[in-house]
Amino acid sequence: MWVESQHRAMARWVSCKVEQKVDDLTRDLQDGLVLVKLVNVIIDETGSVSYSLEPIHKNPTLHLHKVENIDDVLKFCRLILKINTCSICGENVVEGNLKLILGLIWTLFVYATSTSISVANESNSIHEIKRILLQWINKIRRSKALDETSNFSKDWSLQAGSRPDLAFAAICDYYLPGVLFDYQTFKKGKPLANLDIVLRDAESKLHIPQLMVSNDFNVLVPDEKCMILYLLQWYTFFELTPDVPDSPVVQQEDNKNDSSLTKFMKLVLEASRTKLSFEGKAIRLVDQINSNIMKVSNINEELCSTVVPANLGELLDQFCSDLSGSADVSEQLRSRTQFQQILMFSQFFIDLLTAYEHFTIQIKPTYLHHDFPELQSLLKAIGHTISKTGIPCYQPEKSTSLSTITIRLECLNELDSIVGEKMLEVLDMIRNSKLAQTDRLIAKLEAHLKANSRRPVPESLKKYVDELSQIMEIKQQLDRFHAILEPKHNTHNLRVLLDSLETIDVPETPQTPTTEETMAFSRFQKVVSEQHNQQNLSHADLQRFIQQVTGGELSKNETRELISLVPSRRMLNRSESDEFSMYNSDENTSIDESVLFDKVQETMEQKLAGTYNKLYNLAEFVERLEKGFSV
Repeated sequence: MWVESQHRAMARWVSCKVEQKVDDLTRDLQDGLVLVKLVNVIIDETGSVSYSLEPIHKNPTLHLHKVENIDDVLKFCRLILKINTCSICGENVVEGNLKLILGLIWTLFVYATSTSISVANESNSIHEIKRILLQWINKIRRSKALDETSNFSKDWSLQAGSRPDLAFAAICDYYLPGVLFDYQTFKKGKPLANLDIVLRDAESKLHIPQLMVSNDFNVLVPDEKCMILYLLQWYTFFELTPDVPDSPVVQQEDNKNDSSLTKFMKLVLEASRTKLSFEGKAIRLVDQINSNIMKVSNINEELCSTVVPANLGELLDQFCSDLSGSADVSEQLRSRTQFQQILMFSQFFIDLLTAYEHFTIQIKPTYLHHDFPELQSLLKAIGHTISKTGIPCYQPEKSTSLSTITIRLECLNELDSIVGEKMLEVLDMIRNSKLAQTDRLIAKLEAHLKANSRRPVPESLKKYVDELSQIMEIKQQLDRFHAILEPKHNTHNLRVLLDSLETIDVPETPQTPTTEETMAFSRFQKVVSEQHNQQNLSHADLQRFIQQVTGGELSKNETRELISLVPSRRMLNRSESDEFSMYNSDENTSIDESVLFDKVQETMEQKLAGTYNKLYNLAEFVERLEKGFSV
């Protein structure tokens, strides 16, 4: 029973976080992509690291690819976020081990909600969350003359005679009196039916995700983890979301805002997403190009230092030379001792050819016909989006600029031409050696064997035929490489080019921005300049500013994403004992205990939201936008 309840609650929590449908954790987490999204959302909410996680395989279909994706997420959590994921591996998730998966999601939930607390008291972070939730819910229960609760299990059981329906109704009536229902009338209703109503209305009208259903409470002991998970959604909505509306059902008609600024902010978000994609792909491409320049240079060095000096053509001339009619055949073959050298250097050459073939047929065309055009398209898309805002044109850093990448590609292309010519020279030397005349040599050996069919076959002849067979196999491999490398154009280049044309979204040439669009940035600068506090905004201050400017038209995710773009810093940390020592008064000073309690409560709420001691600088944000969209 508890597994089913936890599975439903945690699946809905994950779905709410990643904003996509997640019904079955054993199925929907298998490829690792949802886990990557979830971890990135947690990173954004907590501000724990300054970069995001990318899946190793973006379209995993093979079992191995799925396991590698999940193992990478678990390793990232363990090494970067310091989350203990040692009890689960990628295989467990791909195979659908539900209990281990639930343990992983619970661990991520605890981290997401108590990152700041866990820094100071890692072992007791979940206990701190429980304490805050109990303190909060009991404050509301007291205001409604309800008995206080001491746990997240039996005190919420309908079968044990508790009234969870009234607890949730009390929360709604405490913050939004009379908006959803009449609390006094609600008290007279049937508990199970009441619970259905309040949970359903909380989701449909307040957008609090319904992680539990009424039947989860209709047991002797409701699941504690589900209760904490669900109650925290309520706490976050009412206590940590600034400016809870008086009526969530009716849209406020008098909420006037400048729609052009809302559009401006949405365009900034769109451009920042494209910029992030461009910079990530550009850095990856530069690294890959530099890596392959090194690899091709190594191939060239090995070719010049080992294969060319070995003079395979001369060795083959000696080994495959024609037989003299007058000399003894066995003696002639016995003197041909070049096979081991030919075999060693040929195999080494084939290994170099294999590596070079992979580069020139697979890797290089992808760089030229897919990756580089994709960067051009992304940069063009950024420019088109920014042109509608009035922000100066975006210029990438030198290390990721298209000109830098072009220079590296030209260097790689030049090196490829040098190595390709040397490869063909060695191949032509081998093909033009007496290896090409082996048909006549084989015919003479056949004639010799027929003429001496009554005599025992000499060991030297048997050995030579075996060695010649292996050399003929090597010849077939070298002929294949020659056929691949000789043409200047091949069908693989065409396939890569066709794929890029189908998958790369080339933005259309935009219409000339209107005067109103180009003035949007100036209006935003003016709004910021009118703010009394521009450089030391708390998280709540910045949220309130964005809501006032946009009239609340940005979604929660868009607001969170926009906040992540604004430069921020942490205030100098002090211990909590120091922080509250200012309230330690002397004998002649009287301090209301409620003031101290409010201060502690406010600090804990900020920690729970992951924004404790964080200050944002709007003035610097404007400055960075002005300097070529360097956000």
